[in-house]
Amino acid sequence: MHRFCEAARTSAPVIRRCFPGGYPEFLAAAGLGARYVRSHLVDESALMEELARLERLSGREPTVEDVKRRGWIRPDTYRRKIGGWRNVSKTYARWKAQQPADPRPGHGARPAWRAGAAGEQGAVGGAGAVVGAQRAEGEGGVGAVERAAGAGAVSGAGELATTRKERAEGVRGEPLGFRGLLHAPINELGVIHLFGLLAGEHSLAVEHIGHAYPDCRALRPEPGSPGRWRRIAVEFEYRSSNFRAHGHNPALCDLIVCWDHDWPECPVEVLELRGLLRRVSSSRSRGHGRGQTDPRGVR
Repeated sequence: MHRFCEAARTSAPVIRRCFPGGYPEFLAAAGLGARYVRSHLVDESALMEELARLERLSGREPTVEDVKRRGWIRPDTYRRKIGGWRNVSKTYARWKAQQPADPRPGHGARPAWRAGAAGEQGAVGGAGAVVGAQRAEGEGGVGAVERAAGAGAVSGAGELATTRKERAEGVRGEPLGFRGLLHAPINELGVIHLFGLLAGEHSLAVEHIGHAYPDCRALRPEPGSPGRWRRIAVEFEYRSSNFRAHGHNPALCDLIVCWDHDWPECPVEVLELRGLLRRVSSSRSRGHGRGQTDPRGVR
């Protein structure tokens, strides 16, 4: 999901607000992935586990509308296997009475359908963990979680929901510990923040940062002309290759500021913050002052 959000310039909370079922529901709405598990892969136990997941999400016994909005098993599957919704509610009540205080899928015997879900497109692992790995292959983190769920590595849809939230909000970059920034950037916003922290090292004076391309207007010293500065257009990217992926016009940009310079043939000058930070840290470890580092760090 993080790669999509980076490319679309949106955020995971926005997607979750619009699609309560999370990223699988979003993919299904876009026609890129199957939201529902196939009925032949689930039994009554799996249906009960899915209802327990929905109850944990809403804080109350789920209704048909909850199943329609947030469920990963079709309402028709409940009707075919159990009957009308009144029978479903009674069956769920009896099932809950036989479970521990906090019944969670994955505790105890593992349903047989969960093991068979790994090879099925659109199947789910743990009563609702959408696999859809074939179509979500390019969505790094999400695809990895979904493939793990299909293989049974993630037990229980409730646990998967927690894992999704942790992945969206708890994943961090490598430890950094630089001027109050604990971790390396993992997106464009992190690059902008680190760029500000390195203001004394790159000799750029920022005039404006906005949403339109290019992101930033800045001034930098004109080489060979002491006291004179030139206005330049700056674009922030997590990786320099994102500039190409976003379809930006190189003629309108003077400098790309990124964390990872992975595009050697880039037609625009690149300031890689990872390399600049490495030089700053190396200089400090040798005992040099802040002003003695290479102010450009351009690759």
